[in-house]
Amino acid sequence: MEQTSWNIKVFTNSGLVNSDLGSLEVDASTIVPVTIPATDTVVLALQLADTSKINVFNITCDKYDATVEVTSDVGTYKLTGPVLLCGETVSCFSANLSTLSIENKSSDTDAEVTILIGRDLS
Repeated sequence: MEQTSWNIKVFTNSGLVNSDLGSLEVDASTIVPVTIPATDTVVLALQLADTSKINVFNITCDKYDATVEVTSDVGTYKLTGPVLLCGETVSCFSANLSTLSIENKSSDTDAEVTILIGRDLS
């Protein structure tokens, strides 16, 4: 078993703060770093058809200006901030993560995207 932890703080300029920390046990974790060239699309073969076995799904990017779009079997999402889904909420993002498409609509800047997946093996 492996432990996946998070520590999140969200601040507003008016002084509001929302924070959380916690952890989940997973059987295995995978991290997928990928560079998406400007005006290009990369299709990742994640081979994770059964999202019910995914406990943690996290996407981060080096830019959150909505020029990077992630497309799953459920829909297309513009990255305007990091994505962190745990447990059953993963299926709201995708019911089948066999493949994941990432498009960089920027005309001049590559995008660095990292995906972390924590899952059960049984």
